[in-house]
Amino acid sequence: MSYNQDAHRQRIVNWINATGGTSSAFDVTTKPTVFYDHFYDFGLRDTIVELIEARRRAGIHCRSTIKIFHANNEGYVAKIDESLVMKLGYFEWNPAKENNLDGTWQKFVDRGADYQLWMRH
Repeated sequence: MSYNQDAHRQRIVNWINATGGTSSAFDVTTKPTVFYDHFYDFGLRDTIVELIEARRRAGIHCRSTIKIFHANNEGYVAKIDESLVMKLGYFEWNPAKENNLDGTWQKFVDRGADYQLWMRH
């Protein structure tokens, strides 16, 4: 893979522009590629390692299912497969507050407003 990903990124921008700007995507469970510059140059090594470990422990893979519970300006909450719940954003939330989320969940990662992860216990 070429280090310079600008052409690929531009194709995505062109595709979004062709839709009139009404498209969006959130790619959580596919393409578990870690870019060198993100890992070493942007200071994200510890975060990436932590997220890779959560993915490994939860058994998440490219065909994992996602159920979105919240997606708005405040943040995002999704259940991935039956094993992991992820919260992004600046709002108070935990699995006990969700009526449609069965089971017992244990907090695995807590990065405050950045993100939080819970694993099924």
